[in-house]
Amino acid sequence: MNIIARQVFTLAALMLFASCTTNKTRITLNIVDNKYELESQDIFLLNQYGDSLQIDNIKSPDEYKIEALHLATGYYTLALKEKQINLYLTPSTDIHISLGTDNIKITGKGSEPNNFLKRKYSAEFDWYSNYYITKQTGDKIIYFRDSYINKLKQELEQITSNPQFVQAEQKELDYKYFNQLLIDKIMLETNPATDDAIMKDLEKAMSINIDDSNELNSSKNFVSVIARILVALNRVDSLSNYYQNIDHPNFKTYFLKSLVSALHKELQFGEDNFRKSKTIEAFINKQQPSDSIGHHIFNLYDKFHEAEGDLASFSYENVNGEIVSLESLRGKYVYIDFWATWCINCIKEFPSLKKLENQFEDKAIEFIGISVDKLEAKEKWKKMVNQKKLKNIQLLAPFQGHPDKDAIDDDFMKLLYINTYHLGIPHYALIDPNGKIVDAFFCRPSNPKTEKYLSELVLN
Repeated sequence: MNIIARQVFTLAALMLFASCTTNKTRITLNIVDNKYELESQDIFLLNQYGDSLQIDNIKSPDEYKIEALHLATGYYTLALKEKQINLYLTPSTDIHISLGTDNIKITGKGSEPNNFLKRKYSAEFDWYSNYYITKQTGDKIIYFRDSYINKLKQELEQITSNPQFVQAEQKELDYKYFNQLLIDKIMLETNPATDDAIMKDLEKAMSINIDDSNELNSSKNFVSVIARILVALNRVDSLSNYYQNIDHPNFKTYFLKSLVSALHKELQFGEDNFRKSKTIEAFINKQQPSDSIGHHIFNLYDKFHEAEGDLASFSYENVNGEIVSLESLRGKYVYIDFWATWCINCIKEFPSLKKLENQFEDKAIEFIGISVDKLEAKEKWKKMVNQKKLKNIQLLAPFQGHPDKDAIDDDFMKLLYINTYHLGIPHYALIDPNGKIVDAFFCRPSNPKTEKYLSELVLN
């Protein structure tokens, strides 16, 4: 072989070696705690869709070397037996992960984005742990926006090693924020105290470009956002167009589950639309026939739909120990508030409920409360009725807590299907003057539509 030929061969070999080296992603996993007893078969590298990828696990005395050839740039999960580590990997990533009991240390080439993700998911846990200390939905969203979304965006600005990751994360944080806004959409819209900036953000979320097929195939948060917008706008007749634009079956399933989640939220707030429910149910059954996707929600819609128009009857004890029957209220509409002393969201509705009572004081409508407190909390229930100055009829249900639907030995409660499938309370129902159920899942007092609907009923 002459000199020129040897030089060409050497150059080609070097290029091939460089190519192989550049396109091999490496993760060195060091276990510093005996809690994690791992074998090679306990380690998986999953892509964003949840698929397990082909990797090589090389075990040295103290650590695992995980290698993957020609890995596309993007989000991944390193799944261990009892731990999941969220990662952002490129073909040239070469990081070292030190896994301890309470912390993870990431160093090496490509560590900066992954350390950000570590803090991001830790901050997400902190946000959820503070979820219940917020007083109002608007406050919760503001806390989420400022203490989670915006804080992480500010930290992203400090990352200079990977602008592609920064751009991807900024979009992911926007989608996550929009998704939370859409989850709480009805509560935000019906709460007069909702911050104007939050409402503008909600409008922005609703006006997002929902026809971006690339994002449909790269972000679960975007998939959820699109599903919630389609349900909110009642664009359920065009679901197949978006479903067909999703390539991966796992994302397709997530789209269907997000439709059900959005429908579930509407049902909780009395925004139920039976036709919409049936359309979505038929669509899901056509795409993925399975009782596991939304079956309980669709069953609940059916039960409420069947209940409406049926004759309702009950005889329950009031705070004075007297028995009050629904029959004694014939000739009036009956707006029923199902609540309990431990239900924070129920109590938050009391001011709006009192406002409705005052507005319809001289009209043919009666407002009553039915508590599902446990028997041992009976005195606590009476005390709260007095403390909150609940002047409407207050009754105690014959069952308490969260029994299984089959354990409810009460025809009226069975008819309304209260406290089943975790929809729970607050829950509202409307009975007509003849004792028939007008709506088994009526709007909350704080919903502006409630006053409008009741006015139309009473005036007619």
